[in-house]
Amino acid sequence: MGRLVRLEVENFKSYNGKQRIGPFGDNFVSVIGPNGAGKSNLMDALSFVLGVQSAALRSKQLNELIFRSGEMQASFASVEAVYEKDGVEMVFGRRVSAAGVSEYRLDGRTVSYAEYVRVWEGENVLIKARNFLVFQGDVEAMASKSPKELTRLFEQISGSEEYCEEYDRCKEQRDDVINYEKMQEKYRALKAEHYLWKLFHVEDSARKIGAILEAKDGELKEAQLTVQKAETIWKDAKKKQAKVEKDLLAIEKKVKTAEKQMTDEGPKSAQLTERHKFVSQRLAAATEVCQRAISDLAEQEGEAQAAELEATKVEEAAQRFEAQSLKQIAAADIKPGLIAEYNELRVVASERSAKEKLKLESLEHKIAPEMATKGQLEDKISELEGARGRLEVEEQAINKQHAQLSAQSEKLEGEIEGMQREIATFQANKLKMQQTQVEMTEKLRGIMARLLQAKVERQESEREIKLCTTIETLKRIFPGVHGRMIDLCRPTNRKYEAAVSVALGRNLDAIVIDQERTAIACIQYLREQRAGQATFIPLDTIQGGEKNIKSMLIDGCRPVMEVIRFDSMYDRAFRYACGSAAVCDSTQIAKSLCYERGVKVKAITLDGTVIHKSGLITGGVYGQPSHRWEEREVRSLKSERDSCLATLADISKSLKRTETEERNRAHLVELETRHRYLLDELEAQNRRLSSIQEELVHVEQELVRCRAQLATLVKSLAKYEKEMATWTVAVHGVEDEVFADFCGRIGFGNVREFETSRMSLFQEISEKRVQFATVAAKLQHQIQFLREQHSQTTGRLAEGKEKVTALQQELDGIEREQRNLMNLVEEKREKASAIKSELDQVKTKKRTEQAIVEEKRAVLTTAQQALTFVSKELTNQECDLDRLLGSRKVLLRTCKMEQVDLPMANSECSFADVDLEVDQSRDPIVFDYSSLPRQKRTASPLDAANERKYTEQLNAVQDEMDKLAPNLRALDKIDGAETRLKSTLEAFEKTKNDLKKAKEDFSLVKSKRFDRFNHAFKQISSNIDTIYKELTRSDLVPTGGSAFLSVENNEEPFSEGVRFHAMPPMKRFLDMDQLSGGERTVAALALLFAIHSYRPAPFFILDEIDAALDAANVHRVAAFIRARSLGGQVTNTSQLGSSPREIAVSPVQFLVISLKSSLYAKADSLVGIYRDPEENSSKVLTLRLSDYPE
Repeated sequence: MGRLVRLEVENFKSYNGKQRIGPFGDNFVSVIGPNGAGKSNLMDALSFVLGVQSAALRSKQLNELIFRSGEMQASFASVEAVYEKDGVEMVFGRRVSAAGVSEYRLDGRTVSYAEYVRVWEGENVLIKARNFLVFQGDVEAMASKSPKELTRLFEQISGSEEYCEEYDRCKEQRDDVINYEKMQEKYRALKAEHYLWKLFHVEDSARKIGAILEAKDGELKEAQLTVQKAETIWKDAKKKQAKVEKDLLAIEKKVKTAEKQMTDEGPKSAQLTERHKFVSQRLAAATEVCQRAISDLAEQEGEAQAAELEATKVEEAAQRFEAQSLKQIAAADIKPGLIAEYNELRVVASERSAKEKLKLESLEHKIAPEMATKGQLEDKISELEGARGRLEVEEQAINKQHAQLSAQSEKLEGEIEGMQREIATFQANKLKMQQTQVEMTEKLRGIMARLLQAKVERQESEREIKLCTTIETLKRIFPGVHGRMIDLCRPTNRKYEAAVSVALGRNLDAIVIDQERTAIACIQYLREQRAGQATFIPLDTIQGGEKNIKSMLIDGCRPVMEVIRFDSMYDRAFRYACGSAAVCDSTQIAKSLCYERGVKVKAITLDGTVIHKSGLITGGVYGQPSHRWEEREVRSLKSERDSCLATLADISKSLKRTETEERNRAHLVELETRHRYLLDELEAQNRRLSSIQEELVHVEQELVRCRAQLATLVKSLAKYEKEMATWTVAVHGVEDEVFADFCGRIGFGNVREFETSRMSLFQEISEKRVQFATVAAKLQHQIQFLREQHSQTTGRLAEGKEKVTALQQELDGIEREQRNLMNLVEEKREKASAIKSELDQVKTKKRTEQAIVEEKRAVLTTAQQALTFVSKELTNQECDLDRLLGSRKVLLRTCKMEQVDLPMANSECSFADVDLEVDQSRDPIVFDYSSLPRQKRTASPLDAANERKYTEQLNAVQDEMDKLAPNLRALDKIDGAETRLKSTLEAFEKTKNDLKKAKEDFSLVKSKRFDRFNHAFKQISSNIDTIYKELTRSDLVPTGGSAFLSVENNEEPFSEGVRFHAMPPMKRFLDMDQLSGGERTVAALALLFAIHSYRPAPFFILDEIDAALDAANVHRVAAFIRARSLGGQVTNTSQLGSSPREIAVSPVQFLVISLKSSLYAKADSLVGIYRDPEENSSKVLTLRLSDYPE
């Protein structure tokens, strides 16, 4: 057995730097030192290198194991343990970085944790069970362990723990198998009672309905006779009514002719009304134009007179100004001598500047007419711009009116086109409706004849109507519902109807849907709405029957699939329903096919006789299945009849709408008249607009011409003014020279200042004269323009009066035509009134005949209702009986498929041997209902409460079975389809094998777990008493105490607790929790040493296990440790009733941390731990006590 040689730590907890601890040369090494020196950290270092997790090393994270002193912290920590075995050293190392990443090394190479642990376990060092290590407090924890915790410890030590998970799984499967088999038996019994209860009430209800059907046959025949008599009387009354209706149609035709004549006058009246309205509007517009012209004339006359009066006033003011000017000049204070000298000097200056002044006068003569021309041009431009503005305003107004009239015209054109299309459409529809009326009448006559042949008066049963309504509702709610099989197919010939009905059988009313989930949703809807039951065939999951049987048939036989027509998308549904059925022309052909040829098909003759695959023959068909196709045809005919009647009624209403047509025609004429008048008005507006535009063009041209002349004139005047400025400067030079002395004497700079100061009066007078002349010229131009406008307005007024006269004459003619037309319409109205009076008399006669017909119809209806009521009752009972027989067959087939064993009345016969394909009308199946509880037989038929109770019980058992073993439920895979029976039986056999294997697996795992646990328990139990005796032996009690282990469950000891009993010396046996602290510690040590003895590790590390012991017990523990460290022979006295025997024990290396001298004095070596305050680090000293004899 190996041992630890030394320990090398670096930066681990309180150990700074790299330090060597050891060598641990002896088998009993004691670690001593004061509190806080680092002894427990040495224990943690040993645990760390042996792979113990951080939670047991008094730290939350691995990086907390790295040495830290103040702010200084190492970057890693490592521990290496040198282990020696058979002279070969192995170095185990573990390192942790500051990031908390741990690394394991073995002989210098990095290895995984699993490999690291595996190597230690090869040396019996169990990391998980910690059979090599006892921390502080572990002794107390061992003493406080419950029986369950001890069992857990034993499983870890023995290795049986690895079978725990597999054991629990196999045990759970074994228990589920047993419980499932019990539940299955209970489920079968409950299901058999459920089906028996259903069969009892189904058969009881069928017997009662059979009795009712016999009583209803007589009532049905009597009701049919009553209906025939009432129908004959009603037909006679209908003939009389038809004659009166014929007379009524003739008179209505006369009324329509008269009304048409009156209506023909409608467009003329509308046309005259529209003409009257249009001419009135034009007359009002022309009158308004005349009034506006008169108003303009008065306004222009007033403006002209005002302008002439203003011109007279201006002339009188000019004369007054001239007289006043003379007075002002005379009153001016100017000295005569000064004036005379001025005049003389002016003459001299004029003579000296005569040439320059001549030039100036010449230029002034040229400028004067051009200035006048400039003023005239500016006035003309102003007048032209005014005229242009007026014309533009008038043009805008006319354009606006033109746009409005155009919009009205376009709107009228759209209305006219729409009305024309409507009238054309009405005519086309009328012709088409007349053709359709003829066709529908012929079609209705044929349908009524066919309905009479099919005895349509027989009403559908209430169940049939309800089923059809339900199917239509399902089609609306759930996409993918196609309809019943009977509605989706049709026999290729009527002779095959009975055979096809038998072939489809109970699937005749089955509903075809797209997907299975749609079927589930439909069933849920039917259940919630209490709408009855229905069978659904999902196209996505249904399995078709045999696809090719044609090659096996003989002449006169054909597959059922070939004698029916249906959409190809329903192929799978009809293959499923028809299977391998074939239609034979006769019974002889069917027998030859099945018996002589031995072909395994279901042969069906044209009359409904069936030869089954088993060879049995079923004769006849219950309930005349071919009648189902007749019912379908009748429903189709009635639907077509209703559609034809509705179409004919709509056509009659549409054909009677002549008033609408005539009103549309009159409205069309009115619209066309209005449109024609609008076009005339638009043409007049266009002419007026063209005239204004031409005038605008002329005005624009004049403006351009005048502005060009004005620009040329302005340039010429600028040139003249420049020349005048030059000559003026020359004249001013001469004047300054002549008047120099004169101006010096009078104190003026030049003569012009003198003239400005003294001669300004003359200048003002001259300017005033020019102003009067300018105003007079402008007034003359204004008067001339107003006279021209007055002349134009006078001409416009004359034209307007002529137009008003013409329009008034046209309006009078229209009014005369309207009066004549009204008289003609009144005459035709009186004629139509007389015809309508005759029509009212015929209508009264018609109502009388109609009342008689209705009375007879009511009698017929009452009789038909009575017949319908009886038929409904009879049909309902037949359907109920059919449904019950079908339900009975379905129940029996379900029981057969689910292998439910029903009790038979004949005890010698078993339900499993019954063939359901045999005709049961001759040899019915009779069941024994004595096992059914009496209250279940006396309850109402198929009571919902009982059904719900059975369902709840079955669901509860099924749920329990699902929870126990959902993967073992082979029987639940049976879905009622015969084609899946084989696969279901194979699954059932597989399930039985799985059940057997589950039991065997459990027994094997249990045996392995028990063997490991029991082996460890026996060895530990056999050693516990010996070890406890050694630890409690004394001089007073040389035999020591006693201890033993017991299990609470001998069959499965690992499933219950392990109890530890100890009897200290001179005391009775007590449980651990009843011992004192020291006694518990000794007992716990004994258990620890016993556990260690099962798979002894090569070394045993103990941390202050003597803390709670007195000196005597410490001495005994030290002696025990020393004895075990040396090995040798140990006496085993644990077997009761047997003599003590010697057992060889291998030496074990002990590393014990202790503070008690009585313990560490027994050690071979001491490892001292102390604290170095300078480095703030733990230090180590080693001492071999074996070198110092006692």
